[in-house]
Amino acid sequence: LTYLYGDKDRLWLDTKPNLRREMESRKSNINDREALIPLLKKSVTNCFGSQHCFAGIHVFTLASDVPDEFGVGPRLVVLQPDIMSAYSRSSSSNQAFKAAENILFKRSEQPRVKQNRLVFLAADYDSLTRLKEQGRTFLAWQSIVSDIENGVLNQDLAHLTQAKTNRDNALQQLNGLVRDTYKWLLSPLQEPGQPLEWEVALISSSATKLAQEIENRLVEEEWLIKVWSPVHLRNLLERYYFTNGNEAVSAIKVWQDACQYLYMPRLVNDQVLRSTI
Repeated sequence: LTYLYGDKDRLWLDTKPNLRREMESRKSNINDREALIPLLKKSVTNCFGSQHCFAGIHVFTLASDVPDEFGVGPRLVVLQPDIMSAYSRSSSSNQAFKAAENILFKRSEQPRVKQNRLVFLAADYDSLTRLKEQGRTFLAWQSIVSDIENGVLNQDLAHLTQAKTNRDNALQQLNGLVRDTYKWLLSPLQEPGQPLEWEVALISSSATKLAQEIENRLVEEEWLIKVWSPVHLRNLLERYYFTNGNEAVSAIKVWQDACQYLYMPRLVNDQVLRSTI
């Protein structure tokens, strides 16, 4: 098999060994931190596009680098591509929740105040290994193509064409696996005096625009409010503010509380509250 070649529906044997063994050797030497993680970050980032309501989409970002501010919209935090940050439907104690909590409650050494501005996207536990393996395959073929073109590997034009075809196929499969892997939307909820809870929704991997699909799902689940009914505002005021004889509250305080407390509605921006009032 070392001398077997294939292209579309044609198979042939050659006197030179094929590049498959070279690819496998290089794949085992890929450095995750220096090569694989930057590749996955770029691939995930490219899925989102620019048309969305989020003030920021933070891909594999440290908690200290996720801003703690009211913002012009909520922030989507994409968790790291490792098993300690992945979500599993079959697990009762998910590592993804713990990874998200570290960002939700703290920004470096300081406590995070505007907690209700964050929602999270986590990788699927069962798909993550395949995604990383496919990333290594692409990087290995990419390095082979580069070495042939630069004369480091002494190969003919047919081998270069084969390597380019394998590289392009690997990239196509990688992009498909990104959508199949990053598909779990996590939204935090915490009633006053109660422990933190996580609500989870599955994102369709077939949607053309990932950011728009996430935005639509957030609205559908009522985890993100674009249009708010005055009835709901009145009920919220009576429950949390118009108690013990209080008959008035600052609108700014209501907006700031909505950005901070996880039992409040997550409004897209302050204009939603203005329109409701």
